[in-house]
Amino acid sequence: MAKHDTPFFLSRNSGFKVAKPEDDYLHPKANAEISGDSLTETQYFGLCMPKERIHGLFYLWHHPNLKVVSGGVWVWQGMRPEALSCEIFDFNYFLSDSVLKNDLEGYTLPNGYGVRMIEPLKKHRLTYTDEKRGNEVDLTYTALAPPVLFGDGRHFEQGLKVQGKLTMRGKTYEVNSYNVRDRSWGKLRNEAHVDIPPLIWMTGVFNDHFFFNCNAIDHPDLNPDWKHAFPDFSGDQTLLAGWIHKDGEVSEVVSCRKRTTRDPVTLIPQRIEMELTDAKQRVYRIKGEILAASCMATWPNERSVICQTRWECDGQIAHGDSQEVHFYDFMRAMYRRS
Repeated sequence: MAKHDTPFFLSRNSGFKVAKPEDDYLHPKANAEISGDSLTETQYFGLCMPKERIHGLFYLWHHPNLKVVSGGVWVWQGMRPEALSCEIFDFNYFLSDSVLKNDLEGYTLPNGYGVRMIEPLKKHRLTYTDEKRGNEVDLTYTALAPPVLFGDGRHFEQGLKVQGKLTMRGKTYEVNSYNVRDRSWGKLRNEAHVDIPPLIWMTGVFNDHFFFNCNAIDHPDLNPDWKHAFPDFSGDQTLLAGWIHKDGEVSEVVSCRKRTTRDPVTLIPQRIEMELTDAKQRVYRIKGEILAASCMATWPNERSVICQTRWECDGQIAHGDSQEVHFYDFMRAMYRRS
Protein backbone atom coordinates (compact mmCIF):
# COMPACT_ATOMS: atom_id res chain seq x y z
CA MET A 1 0.00 0.00 0.00
CA ALA A 2 1.14 3.57 -0.67
CA LYS A 3 2.30 5.19 2.57
CA HIS A 4 2.18 8.80 1.44
CA ASP A 5 -0.60 10.59 -0.38
CA THR A 6 1.77 12.11 -2.95
CA PRO A 7 -0.01 13.60 -5.98
CA PHE A 8 0.94 12.01 -9.28
CA PHE A 9 1.65 15.37 -10.94
CA LEU A 10 4.81 15.82 -8.86
CA SER A 11 6.52 12.78 -10.39
CA ARG A 12 8.28 12.38 -13.73
CA ASN A 13 6.66 9.68 -15.90
CA SER A 14 9.10 8.40 -18.52
CA GLY A 15 9.38 5.42 -20.84
CA PHE A 16 6.55 3.58 -22.59
CA LYS A 17 4.65 0.32 -22.32
CA VAL A 18 2.11 -1.32 -24.65
CA ALA A 19 -1.54 -0.63 -23.90
CA LYS A 20 -3.96 -3.56 -23.92
CA PRO A 21 -7.75 -3.49 -24.57
CA GLU A 22 -8.40 -4.08 -20.86
CA ASP A 23 -6.70 -0.75 -20.12
CA ASP A 24 -9.84 0.96 -21.43
CA TYR A 25 -11.84 -0.58 -18.58
CA LEU A 26 -11.77 0.08 -14.83
CA HIS A 27 -8.68 -1.15 -12.97
CA PRO A 28 -9.82 -2.63 -9.62
CA LYS A 29 -6.65 -4.75 -9.22
CA ALA A 30 -4.23 -1.84 -9.74
CA ASN A 31 -6.40 0.48 -7.63
CA ALA A 32 -6.47 -2.04 -4.77
CA GLU A 33 -2.70 -1.58 -4.38
CA ILE A 34 -3.15 2.08 -3.39
CA SER A 35 -4.49 3.38 -0.09
CA GLY A 36 -5.72 6.93 0.40
CA ASP A 37 -9.02 8.70 -0.18
CA SER A 38 -7.61 10.60 -3.17
CA LEU A 39 -7.08 7.44 -5.24
CA THR A 40 -8.25 8.35 -8.73
CA GLU A 41 -9.29 6.80 -12.03
CA THR A 42 -10.27 9.12 -14.88
CA GLN A 43 -11.61 9.20 -18.42
CA TYR A 44 -11.22 12.39 -20.48
CA PHE A 45 -12.46 13.32 -23.95
CA GLY A 46 -12.29 16.78 -25.48
CA LEU A 47 -13.66 18.95 -28.27
CA CYS A 48 -11.70 21.44 -30.37
CA MET A 49 -13.43 23.38 -33.17
CA PRO A 50 -10.95 26.17 -34.04
CA LYS A 51 -12.95 27.79 -36.85
CA GLU A 52 -15.77 28.57 -34.41
CA ARG A 53 -13.44 28.93 -31.38
CA ILE A 54 -15.55 26.28 -29.63
CA HIS A 55 -13.81 24.13 -27.06
CA GLY A 56 -15.01 21.45 -24.66
CA LEU A 57 -14.12 18.98 -21.94
CA PHE A 58 -16.00 15.77 -21.08
CA TYR A 59 -14.92 14.00 -17.92
CA LEU A 60 -15.41 11.07 -15.59
CA TRP A 61 -13.56 11.10 -12.25
CA HIS A 62 -13.80 7.99 -10.08
CA HIS A 63 -12.62 7.80 -6.46
CA PRO A 64 -12.60 4.00 -6.00
CA ASN A 65 -11.74 4.02 -2.28
CA LEU A 66 -14.57 6.46 -1.58
CA LYS A 67 -16.91 4.74 -4.07
CA VAL A 68 -17.74 8.15 -5.52
CA VAL A 69 -17.97 9.40 -9.11
CA SER A 70 -17.92 12.96 -10.51
CA GLY A 71 -18.23 14.12 -14.08
CA GLY A 72 -20.07 15.87 -16.86
CA VAL A 73 -19.89 18.20 -19.85
CA TRP A 74 -18.38 21.64 -20.38
CA VAL A 75 -18.42 23.45 -23.76
CA TRP A 76 -17.91 27.14 -24.58
CA GLN A 77 -17.09 29.60 -27.33
CA GLY A 78 -14.25 32.12 -27.07
CA MET A 79 -13.09 33.45 -23.72
CA ARG A 80 -15.30 32.57 -20.75
CA PRO A 81 -13.36 33.02 -17.50
CA GLU A 82 -16.06 31.37 -15.38
CA ALA A 83 -17.47 27.90 -16.08
CA LEU A 84 -21.01 28.95 -15.17
CA SER A 85 -20.94 31.57 -17.95
CA CYS A 86 -20.33 28.90 -20.61
CA GLU A 87 -22.87 27.74 -23.18
CA ILE A 88 -22.84 24.22 -21.72
CA PHE A 89 -21.79 23.39 -18.17
CA ASP A 90 -23.28 20.43 -16.31
CA PHE A 91 -21.10 18.63 -13.75
CA ASN A 92 -22.26 16.30 -10.97
CA TYR A 93 -20.16 15.58 -7.88
CA PHE A 94 -20.49 12.98 -5.11
CA LEU A 95 -22.37 10.37 -7.13
CA SER A 96 -22.41 6.72 -6.08
CA ASP A 97 -20.08 4.66 -8.26
CA SER A 98 -22.99 2.28 -8.83
CA VAL A 99 -23.39 4.30 -12.08
CA LEU A 100 -20.39 2.25 -13.26
CA LYS A 101 -22.10 -1.11 -12.73
CA ASN A 102 -21.39 -1.93 -16.37
CA ASP A 103 -17.79 -0.81 -15.98
CA LEU A 104 -16.78 1.63 -18.74
CA GLU A 105 -18.57 -0.48 -21.33
CA GLY A 106 -21.36 2.05 -21.07
CA TYR A 107 -22.59 4.45 -18.40
CA THR A 108 -24.86 7.47 -18.06
CA LEU A 109 -24.61 9.98 -15.22
CA PRO A 110 -27.78 11.49 -13.68
CA ASN A 111 -27.22 14.72 -15.66
CA GLY A 112 -27.49 12.74 -18.92
CA TYR A 113 -23.79 12.61 -19.81
CA GLY A 114 -22.97 9.17 -21.19
CA VAL A 115 -20.16 7.26 -22.88
CA ARG A 116 -20.41 3.96 -24.72
CA MET A 117 -17.31 1.95 -25.58
CA ILE A 118 -17.81 0.63 -29.11
CA GLU A 119 -14.38 -1.01 -29.27
CA PRO A 120 -11.72 -0.64 -26.57
CA LEU A 121 -8.78 1.58 -27.52
CA LYS A 122 -10.41 2.24 -30.89
CA LYS A 123 -13.87 3.82 -30.79
CA HIS A 124 -16.22 5.52 -28.30
CA ARG A 125 -19.52 7.37 -28.57
CA LEU A 126 -20.34 10.28 -26.27
CA THR A 127 -23.86 11.70 -25.74
CA TYR A 128 -25.61 14.36 -23.69
CA THR A 129 -28.97 16.16 -23.94
CA ASP A 130 -30.41 19.19 -22.15
CA GLU A 131 -33.63 20.00 -23.98
CA LYS A 132 -34.55 22.96 -21.75
CA ARG A 133 -31.38 24.84 -22.72
CA GLY A 134 -31.17 23.61 -26.30
CA ASN A 135 -27.95 21.68 -25.75
CA GLU A 136 -27.04 18.30 -27.23
CA VAL A 137 -23.82 16.40 -27.84
CA ASP A 138 -23.44 13.31 -30.04
CA LEU A 139 -19.82 12.60 -30.91
CA THR A 140 -17.86 9.56 -32.06
CA TYR A 141 -14.16 9.30 -31.20
CA THR A 142 -12.03 7.06 -33.46
CA ALA A 143 -8.38 6.27 -32.76
CA LEU A 144 -5.70 7.64 -35.08
CA ALA A 145 -3.12 5.28 -33.55
CA PRO A 146 -2.69 2.99 -30.52
CA PRO A 147 -2.48 4.79 -27.16
CA VAL A 148 0.82 5.93 -25.70
CA LEU A 149 1.01 4.14 -22.33
CA PHE A 150 3.62 5.67 -20.04
CA GLY A 151 6.24 3.72 -18.14
CA ASP A 152 4.30 3.58 -14.86
CA GLY A 153 1.66 1.54 -16.71
CA ARG A 154 -1.12 3.69 -15.26
CA HIS A 155 -1.66 6.52 -17.71
CA PHE A 156 -2.20 6.63 -21.46
CA GLU A 157 -2.91 9.29 -24.08
CA GLN A 158 -4.26 8.82 -27.58
CA GLY A 159 -4.81 10.86 -30.74
CA LEU A 160 -8.40 10.73 -31.99
CA LYS A 161 -10.62 11.80 -34.86
CA VAL A 162 -13.86 13.40 -33.61
CA GLN A 163 -17.04 13.43 -35.70
CA GLY A 164 -20.70 14.09 -35.01
CA LYS A 165 -22.98 16.96 -33.98
CA LEU A 166 -22.98 19.61 -31.30
CA THR A 167 -26.05 21.71 -30.52
CA MET A 168 -25.31 24.68 -28.31
CA ARG A 169 -28.16 26.93 -27.16
CA GLY A 170 -30.24 25.81 -30.13
CA LYS A 171 -27.54 26.20 -32.81
CA THR A 172 -26.24 22.98 -34.39
CA TYR A 173 -22.69 22.46 -35.62
CA GLU A 174 -21.22 19.59 -37.62
CA VAL A 175 -18.09 18.33 -35.88
CA ASN A 176 -15.09 17.03 -37.81
CA SER A 177 -11.98 17.63 -35.73
CA TYR A 178 -9.28 16.07 -33.54
CA ASN A 179 -8.62 15.40 -29.87
CA VAL A 180 -5.96 13.80 -27.68
CA ARG A 181 -7.70 11.94 -24.86
CA ASP A 182 -6.25 10.52 -21.68
CA ARG A 183 -6.96 7.82 -19.09
CA SER A 184 -5.32 7.35 -15.70
CA TRP A 185 -5.75 4.93 -12.80
CA GLY A 186 -4.07 3.81 -9.60
CA LYS A 187 -2.96 7.39 -8.89
CA LEU A 188 -3.28 9.63 -5.85
CA ARG A 189 -4.62 13.14 -6.35
CA ASN A 190 -4.14 14.83 -3.00
CA GLU A 191 -6.10 18.08 -2.65
CA ALA A 192 -3.63 19.69 -0.21
CA HIS A 193 -1.81 22.88 -1.22
CA VAL A 194 1.10 22.35 -3.62
CA ASP A 195 3.91 24.89 -3.65
CA ILE A 196 4.82 24.81 -7.35
CA PRO A 197 4.38 27.09 -10.40
CA PRO A 198 1.60 26.42 -12.94
CA LEU A 199 1.67 22.99 -14.54
CA ILE A 200 0.29 22.64 -18.07
CA TRP A 201 -0.82 19.59 -20.09
CA MET A 202 -0.51 20.39 -23.81
CA THR A 203 -1.69 18.52 -26.89
CA GLY A 204 -1.92 19.24 -30.59
CA VAL A 205 -2.88 17.37 -33.75
CA PHE A 206 -1.37 18.59 -37.03
CA ASN A 207 -2.86 15.78 -39.12
CA ASP A 208 -3.64 12.04 -38.98
CA HIS A 209 0.07 11.25 -38.76
CA PHE A 210 1.56 14.02 -36.60
CA PHE A 211 0.42 14.82 -33.06
CA PHE A 212 2.03 15.45 -29.68
CA ASN A 213 1.65 15.73 -25.93
CA CYS A 214 3.76 17.41 -23.27
CA ASN A 215 3.18 17.97 -19.57
CA ALA A 216 5.52 20.66 -18.28
CA ILE A 217 6.23 23.78 -16.24
CA ASP A 218 7.79 26.99 -17.57
CA HIS A 219 11.58 26.90 -17.53
CA PRO A 220 12.97 29.28 -14.87
CA ASP A 221 15.86 30.34 -17.15
CA LEU A 222 13.31 31.97 -19.49
CA ASN A 223 12.16 34.46 -16.84
CA PRO A 224 8.52 33.35 -16.42
CA ASP A 225 6.05 35.67 -14.68
CA TRP A 226 6.11 33.50 -11.52
CA LYS A 227 9.91 33.55 -11.00
CA HIS A 228 9.74 36.02 -8.10
CA ALA A 229 7.44 33.64 -6.21
CA PHE A 230 9.48 30.45 -6.78
CA PRO A 231 13.15 31.58 -6.88
CA ASP A 232 14.47 28.11 -5.99
CA PHE A 233 12.50 26.20 -8.61
CA SER A 234 14.94 24.22 -10.77
CA GLY A 235 14.98 23.67 -14.51
CA ASP A 236 15.43 19.97 -13.77
CA GLN A 237 11.83 19.90 -12.51
CA THR A 238 10.10 21.35 -15.56
CA LEU A 239 9.35 18.25 -17.69
CA LEU A 240 6.95 15.64 -16.33
CA ALA A 241 6.05 13.65 -19.45
CA GLY A 242 5.69 13.93 -23.20
CA TRP A 243 5.72 12.23 -26.60
CA ILE A 244 5.62 13.01 -30.30
CA HIS A 245 3.80 10.75 -32.74
CA LYS A 246 5.05 11.31 -36.28
CA ASP A 247 4.71 9.10 -39.34
CA GLY A 248 3.74 6.01 -37.37
CA GLU A 249 6.52 6.33 -34.76
CA VAL A 250 6.30 7.46 -31.15
CA SER A 251 9.29 9.19 -29.59
CA GLU A 252 9.60 10.36 -25.99
CA VAL A 253 10.08 14.04 -25.19
CA VAL A 254 13.31 14.28 -23.16
CA SER A 255 13.57 18.07 -22.84
CA CYS A 256 11.11 20.96 -22.74
CA ARG A 257 12.04 24.63 -22.56
CA LYS A 258 8.78 26.54 -22.34
CA ARG A 259 7.59 30.02 -21.47
CA THR A 260 3.93 31.00 -21.08
CA THR A 261 2.62 34.56 -21.37
CA ARG A 262 -0.44 35.07 -19.16
CA ASP A 263 -3.00 37.83 -18.90
CA PRO A 264 -1.79 39.94 -15.95
CA VAL A 265 -5.30 40.23 -14.49
CA THR A 266 -6.97 36.86 -15.11
CA LEU A 267 -3.70 34.81 -15.33
CA ILE A 268 -5.23 32.91 -18.25
CA PRO A 269 -2.53 31.89 -20.77
CA GLN A 270 -2.30 33.98 -23.93
CA ARG A 271 0.75 32.57 -25.73
CA ILE A 272 3.14 29.64 -25.31
CA GLU A 273 6.60 29.31 -26.81
CA MET A 274 8.52 26.09 -26.35
CA GLU A 275 11.32 23.94 -27.66
CA LEU A 276 10.81 20.18 -27.39
CA THR A 277 13.61 17.69 -27.89
CA ASP A 278 12.79 14.02 -28.42
CA ALA A 279 14.79 10.87 -27.70
CA LYS A 280 16.30 11.01 -31.20
CA GLN A 281 17.56 14.54 -30.50
CA ARG A 282 15.10 16.06 -32.97
CA VAL A 283 14.15 19.60 -31.94
CA TYR A 284 10.63 20.97 -32.41
CA ARG A 285 10.17 24.73 -31.98
CA ILE A 286 6.49 25.30 -31.32
CA LYS A 287 4.46 28.48 -30.78
CA GLY A 288 0.96 28.47 -29.34
CA GLU A 289 -1.82 31.07 -29.36
CA ILE A 290 -4.86 30.72 -27.09
CA LEU A 291 -8.16 30.98 -29.01
CA ALA A 292 -10.66 30.04 -26.31
CA ALA A 293 -10.46 29.46 -22.55
CA SER A 294 -12.48 28.89 -19.42
CA CYS A 295 -11.74 28.12 -15.75
CA MET A 296 -13.06 25.72 -13.13
CA ALA A 297 -11.95 24.72 -9.64
CA THR A 298 -11.75 20.94 -10.13
CA TRP A 299 -11.30 20.93 -6.36
CA PRO A 300 -11.35 24.07 -4.16
CA ASN A 301 -7.58 24.28 -3.63
CA GLU A 302 -6.75 24.59 -7.34
CA ARG A 303 -7.93 26.15 -10.58
CA SER A 304 -7.94 24.43 -13.96
CA VAL A 305 -7.66 26.74 -16.98
CA ILE A 306 -8.72 24.84 -20.09
CA CYS A 307 -7.58 26.46 -23.35
CA GLN A 308 -8.01 25.84 -27.05
CA THR A 309 -4.60 26.44 -28.60
CA ARG A 310 -3.44 27.05 -32.15
CA TRP A 311 0.06 25.59 -32.55
CA GLU A 312 2.61 26.34 -35.27
CA CYS A 313 5.68 24.17 -35.94
CA ASP A 314 7.85 24.38 -39.07
CA GLY A 315 5.03 26.04 -41.00
CA GLN A 316 2.47 23.41 -40.01
CA ILE A 317 -0.64 24.27 -37.98
CA ALA A 318 -2.20 22.17 -35.22
CA HIS A 319 -4.96 22.74 -32.68
CA GLY A 320 -5.50 21.18 -29.31
CA ASP A 321 -5.48 21.60 -25.54
CA SER A 322 -3.48 23.62 -23.07
CA GLN A 323 -4.81 22.64 -19.66
CA GLU A 324 -3.02 24.67 -17.02
CA VAL A 325 -3.37 24.01 -13.29
CA HIS A 326 -2.95 26.95 -10.88
CA PHE A 327 -2.28 26.27 -7.21
CA TYR A 328 -2.86 28.51 -4.21
CA ASP A 329 0.68 29.81 -3.65
CA PHE A 330 1.00 30.85 -7.30
CA MET A 331 -2.38 32.60 -7.35
CA ARG A 332 -1.73 34.40 -4.07
CA ALA A 333 1.75 35.55 -5.10
CA MET A 334 0.59 36.85 -8.49
CA TYR A 335 -2.36 38.79 -7.13
CA ARG A 336 -0.29 40.29 -4.32
CA ARG A 337 2.23 41.50 -6.90
CA SER A 338 -0.46 43.08 -9.11
